[in-house]
Amino acid sequence: MESIPWVAIAPQILPVEHIGATEITCSMDNDFKRRVERNTFLKYENALSPLFEAVMNSIDAIRDANRRPGKIEIDVDRDRSQARLSDDSNPDAYPVKSFTIRDDGIGVTTAHYNAFNMADTAFRADHGGKGVGRFLWLKAFDHAEINSTFVGDDGQRYTRTFDLCLTKQGIERPASQITGPTTPIGTEVKLCNYRMKYQKEVPKPADVIARRLIEHFLRYFVLGIMPTTVILDSGNTYSLQKIFSEEVDQGTQSHSSFTIVGQSFTIHNFLVAHSFQSAHRLYFCSDDQMVLSKPLAGRVHNLGGGSIHHEGNSLMYAGYVSGEYLNTCSNSARTSFDISDDEDSSFGPCWESLVSGAVEQANMFLEPYTKPIKEQKEERIRNFTRNVRPQFRYVVKHRQDLVDTIPPHISDDKLDQELYRINQISDADIRLRQDEFMTALQQGPADWESFRAKYDTFLEEWNESGMAKLAEHVIHRKATLDFLRASIRITESGKYNLEKAVHRLIFPLNATSDDLGPEQMNLWIIDEKLAYHYYLASNKEFRTQEVKIDSQKKPDILIYHGPAALVENEAPFSSITILEFKRPRRDDYTPKDNPVRQICEYIELIKSRKATDRAGRPIPYRKGMRFYAFALCDVTETLRGELSFYGELTPSPDGDGYFGYLKQFDVWIEIMGYDKLVGDAERRNAALFEQLRLPRK
Repeated sequence: MESIPWVAIAPQILPVEHIGATEITCSMDNDFKRRVERNTFLKYENALSPLFEAVMNSIDAIRDANRRPGKIEIDVDRDRSQARLSDDSNPDAYPVKSFTIRDDGIGVTTAHYNAFNMADTAFRADHGGKGVGRFLWLKAFDHAEINSTFVGDDGQRYTRTFDLCLTKQGIERPASQITGPTTPIGTEVKLCNYRMKYQKEVPKPADVIARRLIEHFLRYFVLGIMPTTVILDSGNTYSLQKIFSEEVDQGTQSHSSFTIVGQSFTIHNFLVAHSFQSAHRLYFCSDDQMVLSKPLAGRVHNLGGGSIHHEGNSLMYAGYVSGEYLNTCSNSARTSFDISDDEDSSFGPCWESLVSGAVEQANMFLEPYTKPIKEQKEERIRNFTRNVRPQFRYVVKHRQDLVDTIPPHISDDKLDQELYRINQISDADIRLRQDEFMTALQQGPADWESFRAKYDTFLEEWNESGMAKLAEHVIHRKATLDFLRASIRITESGKYNLEKAVHRLIFPLNATSDDLGPEQMNLWIIDEKLAYHYYLASNKEFRTQEVKIDSQKKPDILIYHGPAALVENEAPFSSITILEFKRPRRDDYTPKDNPVRQICEYIELIKSRKATDRAGRPIPYRKGMRFYAFALCDVTETLRGELSFYGELTPSPDGDGYFGYLKQFDVWIEIMGYDKLVGDAERRNAALFEQLRLPRK
């Protein structure tokens, strides 16, 4: 691009009447310094906003001149005062000191200059002008120098110069003169000497500044109305149009309109190069200028945080939202919007409804790109619920709206958590609808046909929800048995786990049934009926249990079956079950640690009539109270030798246990090897495992 030429200005200053129009020659009609210092706000992170405002002035000036496309040059002046930065070949090493913006627009005419002299002006309000750009200049810079050539009302060309300073008057050293007919028309604005706190926030690389300009004025680039713009930096030239063409314009764009609470909005949808934009975003604009952005992460289903791959390119979504409502709600500096977060606001759409409306439009635009991702994700979820978590199958069928919100490409653990979350929401919704249907049934529906159709749909989901809970229960059982089978195998050390490993799995040690919920007990592994009991104590001394006996002996598990409370004149327990565990494959039994003998000793203690209830009242033993016992231990040679003294015990047909009734102690007892324990439990649940197609070990 050919540089915009500028001529030196002669020192001759002409009277105002030579310009050919009435001109205000006085300073600002308000205290300019006070206005900037007290009433102008600019965050440090918005340090490029003054540059954006200056470029916007150039765009307006070119439009006013009816010149297309027009030219804008931006010179970057760097602060090279720090001697330690000696690499002159790398200008990015130095912070930006000043910007000079040149354009070939209409110039600072008399009308423009008069507006410039007014602290509050609506001169360019029809183009979205806020009249605050010059205030932002002095918020971030020490001063600004303006040099402009324009055509006066008399047809002659004039050159006007003045400085904008942080003084009460604002405009300093104004001057104007007639210039030659060949002097190029246009304006040069130099923003001089960044204030330090703002300078630190300005990106050093010129190409990054170029991309920030493209981002801010993207709509102008897309619509083809952006003047030809370059950045000149230490002999290097950066064409914004070239960067836009190579990195942004992917030929994938559209626009649509939508309405929120009676307010109309337009969204321009683009796919831009990943190198230009690192995340999918929505941009909200005021008067065609970007004001703030919102990330789309988690808002557009099946998009994820990764880029979109299209025709070999890695792309990100950018949606630019505009509308008169946004124009009127932006602040004077165009750095934020005064829009309520309250959904019940009477002043127009709240932020969430506006963002949600824009997200819906983005979803429609992105559907061709998200649909394949959605299909792959759904196939993965179907396989996951078919093979790993069948209890969640019904939510995939009935809550597709929630399943669609699951991010793609997450781990199996995260997917499990997401499906569990959806399952909880679905359960709550089913319970709510159950109450509604029950109420309707009691009152009698007004339209039975309509009610029946809805009720049938609800019953289908209700039944499948119940099946899902059963599936979860069955899967828990399968996993527990798999864990139990692993616990009774020989370890890498060549030894077997202690009996406590099995004990803990069936019921935690040093706990009672008052401490745990039913889901923490796996008594079903031994016998389903054991889950229904009055009181259970695990590895606790008799004297510390609710039913106290003055003894330090500790049955592995002692279970009382009987009444719901212990009060005087109430029948004693109907039965008692004792569980005793021994280490897998143990083969060193003696009469002292014979499990049958230990069980019988516990029974003798209970029959001793020394038991008391929680209030210290005696619990009498009555004839007819039944005892049941399970000794969980592998039948080895030494154990067979010990059991030979109990003639009432009969070997089981599979040779992996004994059973029988010991009349002396009034106890039905079963000695069960661990392989038999697991095998019997698996056979009892085999039909359920097969129904869910759970793999066999």
